[in-house]
Amino acid sequence: IPSVVERSPSANLSGVSMTIAPAAWLSAIKRVFPGAKRIGLLFDPGNTGPFVTEALRAAPASGLTLRTEELGGADDVPKALHALRDSVDVLWMLPDPAVASAPVVEYLVRFSIQHRIPIMTFSRKYLELGAVASLDMDPYDMGIQAAELAARIVRGGNRPARVYARKTKLFVSRSAAGKMGVVIGAVTPEEGMADD
Repeated sequence: IPSVVERSPSANLSGVSMTIAPAAWLSAIKRVFPGAKRIGLLFDPGNTGPFVTEALRAAPASGLTLRTEELGGADDVPKALHALRDSVDVLWMLPDPAVASAPVVEYLVRFSIQHRIPIMTFSRKYLELGAVASLDMDPYDMGIQAAELAARIVRGGNRPARVYARKTKLFVSRSAAGKMGVVIGAVTPEEGMADD
C-alpha cells in the first residue's frame, strides 16, 4: 500500500510519522479477520481525533463499518466497551494514550476474551497479553524512508509534509484466535506472522 501524506499541524514539519495509514490498517484488519464487518474503536479526540476522522472516511471503501466511542479518560472505557459489545466484530486498538495505558490494556484484553471479540493492535507485545493480531511499523524501512525525504529536500525538491510509515509487519497469535474461536484469514510467514 503506498505511503499516504499525513496531515501535519505545521507546514514546516517534514518526516516519517510513527503511524500507519488508516487505509493500510483497514486492509490488514480485513485480511486477518475476513468475516468481520464492524470494527470498534475507542479514542480520545485530543490524541487521535484527526486519525479517526480519516479512518472513518476510508472505511466505506474497505467494506468495513467503524463504530467509534470517544473517551475523556480511562474511566470512560468500561462504559464505551459496553456500548460496543453487541455491535462489533473486532476491537481496533490505536496507539492512543487513553487506550494504551497498562490498566486499560488489561481491561480491554479481559473484555475481549470474555466476549470473544478479538483485538487488532499496534504492537506485537500485546499479543503476549491476549490480543489476536498486530500491525507494527518497520523501523528499518522508516529510516530508509526518512533518508529518501531528506535527499529530496537536499536536491531542491518541495519540502514534503509528514508521511505515514509505508512498510508494516503483521503478526497473528493463532493460539489467542483459537481460544476465542476466531477464524484467521490468509496471512503468510513472509509478512512477519507470529504463530506462537
